Amino acid sequence: MVNIRIARVQNPEDLKLKAEPYMIKGRMKVSFINEKWNYEIINFPKVVQDEVQPVDYDFEKYATKYLILGAYCDEKCVGFALVEKESRTRYLYVKEVRTDKDYVNMGIGTKLLQRCFDEAQKLGYRGLYTVTPGNHIDSIQFYLFNGFRIGGLDTEFYMGTANEGKKDVILYRG
Repeated sequence: MVNIRIARVQNPEDLKLKAEPYMIKGRMKVSFINEKWNYEIINFPKVVQDEVQPVDYDFEKYATKYLILGAYCDEKCVGFALVEKESRTRYLYVKEVRTDKDYVNMGIGTKLLQRCFDEAQKLGYRGLYTVTPGNHIDSIQFYLFNGFRIGGLDTEFYMGTANEGKKDVILYRG
């Protein structure tokens, strides 16, 4: 068992964990019937790799607007979460949860999300929300596993772009 410590990120280098590509296995078909969100996973015949656009987080810029939590094994940062510090709603926005590829499936993302949720409640918010593409099934299932529920479907965001037809799933915890 790996001992993981969750703490606020102090070192800008900790935000430079490489983003791994998503494997697109299918898509989540989301529906709202009888006041209840439902979903079905539609598997594609062939798995394709969705190249992740590298995001270089400017620590100084993000530190003012976001709660930045890191997951540390010994003193090495093996994961981080970015959550907005303020919101006009009752939920704080989870911008990203990222884990080092060598530490995936060790509960690090779960620990980060739980700490983010605890921090949101300490600040008087009801909980957290995030938005993820409907074809990132592993991400959606990760959030569902961690107590989030589907709360919406954005069908407009990608209109007029190269990704037209793609949909985003909005998830809430709290």
